[in-house]
Amino acid sequence: MRRHLVGLPVVALLISGVGSVAHATLVGDNVRYDFFLGVDNIGGTPLFAIVVPDGAPEFRTNLGPTTIFVNLNASSINFTFGNFTVPNPTFGTLSTGPQLSSLDWVDNPAAEIIGFGLETNIGRLTNDLVSFGPHEIRVNLAGLTVESRSFFDITLQVSEPIPEPGTLLLIGSGLPGVGLGTRRRRRGLN
Repeated sequence: MRRHLVGLPVVALLISGVGSVAHATLVGDNVRYDFFLGVDNIGGTPLFAIVVPDGAPEFRTNLGPTTIFVNLNASSINFTFGNFTVPNPTFGTLSTGPQLSSLDWVDNPAAEIIGFGLETNIGRLTNDLVSFGPHEIRVNLAGLTVESRSFFDITLQVSEPIPEPGTLLLIGSGLPGVGLGTRRRRRGLN
């Protein structure tokens, strides 16, 4: 009977779902978008949008020969180039490109970007042209050639949530039982 009592906190822990990691989401966050040409934001003032479940805030940057469409989802960002009025333009050496900042997770405010995944059909756009900070991501497009319907998708990797005090208390509540059971077993062996 006593052996079963020692295992109760572990069972309670598993039932409560504490053993799983919550999935951080950008849904509900107010995100800032800028498109930089060198050090200047070519859109002038930054754009802001609240992320909704269907990936709809759509930012648009008119670059003259094309438009860049930006869709945000729970943990990813999609950039798509519209139809071009000139074939296969190349971004100049001063172009730096889009930046998204104020990327905060409503369900886990302590979460930070710790990495990303990149999928693209743009030649020479590699991970080393993407930089990130705890709450922002920036893409350098300088010298890259793009076509109509070129795209790049960035999937954000975020830090795991920090356990709440109640979670730590639940985990800690089982430790005295484990220690007591070990002590009684040792006494029985002597």
